[in-house]
Amino acid sequence: MSGDATTPTAPSADKLATQATEMIGRQRFGEAETLAQQALAVAPGHLAAGLVMAACARQRGAFDVAERCLETVLGEHPGSAAGHSSLGMVRFEQDRLEDAEALFARAVGLDRDNAINAFRWGECLRRLGRLDESETAFEEALRRQPDQTDALFQLANVLGEKGDSETACRLLERLLEIAPENAEARFNLGFHYLRSGLLSEGWPLYEARWQHPEAPAQRFAVAPWDGSEPEDKHILVHAEQGFGDAIQFVRFVPLLAARAARVTLLCQKPLLALFRRSLEVEVLGFESALPKVHGHVSLLSLPGHFATTLENVPARESYLRAPSTVGHTGHPAIGICWAGNPEFVSNRPRSCPAPLFARLMEVSDASFFGLKKDAAGEDLSLLTATGRFVNPAADWQDFDDSAAAIAGLDLVITTDTVIAHLAGALGRPTWLLLHQDPDWRWLLDRETSPWYPTLKIYRQHRRGDWEELLGRVGADISRFSET
Repeated sequence: MSGDATTPTAPSADKLATQATEMIGRQRFGEAETLAQQALAVAPGHLAAGLVMAACARQRGAFDVAERCLETVLGEHPGSAAGHSSLGMVRFEQDRLEDAEALFARAVGLDRDNAINAFRWGECLRRLGRLDESETAFEEALRRQPDQTDALFQLANVLGEKGDSETACRLLERLLEIAPENAEARFNLGFHYLRSGLLSEGWPLYEARWQHPEAPAQRFAVAPWDGSEPEDKHILVHAEQGFGDAIQFVRFVPLLAARAARVTLLCQKPLLALFRRSLEVEVLGFESALPKVHGHVSLLSLPGHFATTLENVPARESYLRAPSTVGHTGHPAIGICWAGNPEFVSNRPRSCPAPLFARLMEVSDASFFGLKKDAAGEDLSLLTATGRFVNPAADWQDFDDSAAAIAGLDLVITTDTVIAHLAGALGRPTWLLLHQDPDWRWLLDRETSPWYPTLKIYRQHRRGDWEELLGRVGADISRFSET
């Protein structure tokens, strides 16, 4: 019997590779890898299939496998922009940034119309601290794809790091016209409005931090306080973010207490004693059983509820009270803090090298006292070796101890750490040494702070140039010591 059945045609390598690429887009990496293997069995050296194999290996963290795949791809296809870009991503994710940058640059050169490669190049250059080049790369990505929201977002970040909040605002406003639901863009726009002194515009957008993917979970059974009249309500106020944030914004608690029937403040344990002494409200630790309340609010949301502007910041010279004053030998007695919490993601750019502080001690007859509790290693040895430095912070147990030590100082010199906030809240003369990309609360291009009347700001004139900044501080210390 003759039949007319035909043998099914095997899928071509191109078709298999296309299907594999589609599976990558749907995050189905196992199926993608199987299809890519089938494509390579049909056509060894197939470009798209090799790229899929590398992407699957990279996704599961097998960077060595991904590298071998891509080196094979580039051996067969040396002019592949996608191959160079993919290998660049493997190196980027291993923090081999110099290698990655060269690969991204090559990919951009091979494919002048590809916005993704230009975007990746910009990201890598930013991580390397080459901000001018990063700005150009992101602009190239936007030239190729004007509505690429990731490029708008990252270009705004680069310009923000360069201190150009005005242009960053325009970019983020444009991004939000395209993607109004983007919470990170709303939050960043709020940051730049606040840093530019546009507080009324910034506070509502700053609330978008609660929609951020890394926002802490809210554990309260009641709804947030909406700012309505609280005269018959018990409001729970809770600290948020770091110790410095709590110290800066606890100034709003008495304002709320003057209007509400009752206020309870939740804060971190090291702040309990200091806040209990300084405030006429109930102060509890986060581990405490919570009272029944009518609503809750974060400390950092209070400025918005009180319609705070630069003109009406509640800026009493001293709003926290130290338990006592620790006497310090020598005159003047100057406290120093050159770095913050090493676990904080932005600690490195805001920290000043300890050797520059050691050099600072040579220009004054003052006595210097360490205000960095976790000072250790070479930094501590170097400063102690000057013979002009002692470190009382090593014995501190909480911020009550810190406040007692700071209250007895003639001057505090610190980088952007909790010490700046504590010294300012105690009304002590404070010199803040600020890197070029400051947090929003320090605003831009000014030597004073509306938040702390006794604080003077020294800003970097060039990114990362602490030496020039400390030169200015040294000249002023000499004059301060003579008074």
